[in-house]
Amino acid sequence: PCGSATNKVIRGNLSLRDITGGKPGVYTIELSGDTGNRWNSGQMYSVVVSDIGLSAKQGESELFVKAGSIRTLAPVAGASIRLFSEKNQELASGRTADDGTARLAFETNSPAGSPSVLLAGKGDDMTYIRLDSSEVWPSVSFGERAYLTSGYEAFLFTDRGVYRKGEEVRIA
Repeated sequence: PCGSATNKVIRGNLSLRDITGGKPGVYTIELSGDTGNRWNSGQMYSVVVSDIGLSAKQGESELFVKAGSIRTLAPVAGASIRLFSEKNQELASGRTADDGTARLAFETNSPAGSPSVLLAGKGDDMTYIRLDSSEVWPSVSFGERAYLTSGYEAFLFTDRGVYRKGEEVRIA
C-alpha cells in the first residue's frame, strides 16, 4: 500500500484480473520507491497472462514448436509463430498446424543473430519463450558420464546389502 512506513516489509496480493481487466497479454509490473539512489529505485517484472502453453525444441537450423491450451490441453491450431534473434531481428515465422505444431527453419551464423525469443499469438492471446534462458541441459552437462553408445548396460541389485567372504551372492 502506498504511504506505508519507510523500511518496512509489506506483503500483499496483487490482482492481475483487476489490473488487466481479464485480458491476456504480456504485462510489465514495476515496483519502485524513493531509495535516494536514482539508479536503483525499483524492480521490473514481466508477467504473461495467456491460455497458450508453448514449448520448443531447437535443432541446429530448425525450431520445432508445440502450442496447446493451458485450460483444455487441446492443440492451438492456426497460431502465429515468430522467431526473433537477440538483435531483435525476425529470423522465421509461420503458423501452427491442426495438431498445434510448427517447424521454423532459420539460417545459422546469420548476421541477424541467433534464436533468442519465440512469440506465439492467436486472436487477442499471446505468449513468449526466451530461448536463451529456458534451455534444458542434458545430464552430461552436469559432469555425469555420457549415455552408453555401444555394448550393454545393466542395473543389478542383491537381496541384501552386505555379504561375508565366501557367502553366495544372489543378483537380480
